[in-house]
Amino acid sequence: MARSKPYSPGAPAAIPEEEIIFSLKDDFVWASWPDTHAAVRLGRHDVVAAMMEDFLAQDALGRQLTSRPQHWIDPH
Repeated sequence: MARSKPYSPGAPAAIPEEEIIFSLKDDFVWASWPDTHAAVRLGRHDVVAAMMEDFLAQDALGRQLTSRPQHWIDPH
């Protein structure tokens, strides 16, 4: 896993969700943030990759469904 820079109190604050670093160590995926020592082990590479693929597929479907006009049929 890549080392991050030590925290600097005078440094401008970054937006954490815009700078997530994903890394792989010993077949486990980790999420970390620049300028911190915080890291979260997300899980085994194969499991995390499958979850990310599923999330992206659901996101794409959701965007498709919300971007087209809805034609509601009155059941009565």
